[in-house]
Amino acid sequence: MHGVSKDIQFDFIAKPIQNGYNFKAEFSVDRKEYGVGGNSMTMGDNVKVSLDVVGKK
Repeated sequence: MHGVSKDIQFDFIAKPIQNGYNFKAEFSVDRKEYGVGGNSMTMGDNVKVSLDVVGKK
């Protein structure tokens, strides 16, 4: 994000669907660790990321 790369780990749920799996996860990142937005009185530091990914066989 914004030219910064970091390894992260998060839990996810995998549900079987027809011909594959549906993966869902939610986690938060600190936007300032990635140099996004600077200091702000109106914007929170933590950004919630929601993933909903389908993997097909």
